[in-house]
Amino acid sequence: MSIHTFLAKIKSFWDGESRGDWLGVIIIVLVACASFGLGRLSKMPPTDDTVAIVGSVMTMNGSATASKGASTTASLLASSGAVVASKNGTKYYYPSCSGISRIAAENKVTFASAQEAEVAGYTIASTCK
Repeated sequence: MSIHTFLAKIKSFWDGESRGDWLGVIIIVLVACASFGLGRLSKMPPTDDTVAIVGSVMTMNGSATASKGASTTASLLASSGAVVASKNGTKYYYPSCSGISRIAAENKVTFASAQEAEVAGYTIASTCK
C-alpha cells in the first residue's frame, strides 16, 4: 500500500457519513480524561518541602530527619559551607562528597571554607566538584 492510497482512504473516511460520529466520540473521551485528571489533581494533598535547622537538629516538614549514614553534623556542615579533611591526608572534601565517609571520626579536621583548607596546605579531592 502506497502513501497516496493510504491518504486517499483517510480522506474518504473523514468525508463520509461517519465523520460526525467519530468526532463526537473523540470529544467525549477527551472531556472524560480531562475531568478525571482535574479531579485527581484537586484531591492531591498539599506538600511543604521546607527545611529548617532548629538548634542542632535538622527538621524537614516539622519532624526531625536523618538519613542512613548521614549525621546531623554533616547536614550542618553542608549548610555552612565547611569542608572536612583528614589530619593524616592532603585532600579536603565537601560534606556531600563520598570520600568523607572513609575518614575516621578521630582524624577529621573541619575548616570553615575551602580557602581556609587550602591555606592549611590541603587540596581538593579529585572525587569532589
